[in-house]
Amino acid sequence: MRPLALLSRSELKAVRVSPGRWLFRNLQSQPKPKRRRKYGPNFTPNPLFCSNANSRTNPLTFLEALERRYTLEFPALGSAFSLAMCVRAGPAQRPLLELLLRNGADPSAKSCLPLQIAAASGDLGALKLMIEPSVEQQAQGTVGAKRRRMEDRAQPTTKVLLEAVKGRHIEVAEWLMHEKGVVPDMTTMRMLQDV
Repeated sequence: MRPLALLSRSELKAVRVSPGRWLFRNLQSQPKPKRRRKYGPNFTPNPLFCSNANSRTNPLTFLEALERRYTLEFPALGSAFSLAMCVRAGPAQRPLLELLLRNGADPSAKSCLPLQIAAASGDLGALKLMIEPSVEQQAQGTVGAKRRRMEDRAQPTTKVLLEAVKGRHIEVAEWLMHEKGVVPDMTTMRMLQDV
């Protein structure tokens, strides 16, 4: 397995990886309504094209195929954007979020932007997934009958807690304060008193 960064231009063209952020273009919790096309009244679409369209544009299957063949690595800025888009898309994109985290995407990049978005939307499941180590990482820390405490993937900041309080997601705010030890600043304390 060779990393994509080490491939030549001709090898990259053979893989057909197009640049840009097109992978995350279709990450929506609800599908968009289809646009009407300007064809004649007796036009019928090709059924082969319609049935294969979803398999060609699904970013999860594409990334899983790349993961099986190559070593995927995500830079800090790219991983912050992709994780933030997955969290924003909702629980439907949880498998894609897991794939990105499994391949080294950093949830603490760009001042914990993905964590802030998850806290603002009140998605405790996505927060736990991005902060706590995965089951595979915990299994690596097991020695005999003892389990070693694993470090979290990311340390949430007071900005993450502030976003949870602004969105009035008290359960998320309590989890961040009591379980993860985030100490609120004065602004957050005042907002907590009002809630």
